[in-house]
Amino acid sequence: MTTKLTRQGMYTVHARRMARDIIAAGAAREKVGPLMSKIAQIFGVKIHRNRMMSRRTASRCVLEGGIATQMQNGFELSVTISADSTSNRGNNFESAKFQHRVPDYQKDPFFVDPASTPRIRHGGVESTVDHSSQQSVAGWKKRVEGNAQVFNDSPLAARRQMKFTFRIFLRILKGMNGDH
Repeated sequence: MTTKLTRQGMYTVHARRMARDIIAAGAAREKVGPLMSKIAQIFGVKIHRNRMMSRRTASRCVLEGGIATQMQNGFELSVTISADSTSNRGNNFESAKFQHRVPDYQKDPFFVDPASTPRIRHGGVESTVDHSSQQSVAGWKKRVEGNAQVFNDSPLAARRQMKFTFRIFLRILKGMNGDH
């Protein structure tokens, strides 16, 4: 059996998701194409050699996943956030997470089932000046405003005539965990 990872010259959603998963598991981006081919070979599927994913395309898949996460953080309402800071060799870092109830993207209009299982979205790791509460708040403000900009510039926001702001974020914020 032979298959293509592309449809009309573009990698399929499943191929791009697999690339992100392979990279998240620790593989180098230049190894994604050959690894996908080996995985397919195990299941008896042959991938056309000229259709193996390049390092550059794998990198773009990762960026695409990050942008999708930022859009979801702007769209998925009712959120709990958490963050923690640490230092390594004199450098301060803060990690952040969002927890949402995710809408059913298959239905229109999107519906958030209150009984659904909350999902955790990674908010990134940022370097900070210090471990103060002020720096933590500034980091959250920067994160939320970045997510808002990505969401507001998206076709989804335009199609639904929606706008996301830091003020809206504060309204939907239901809880926060931290060590300050």
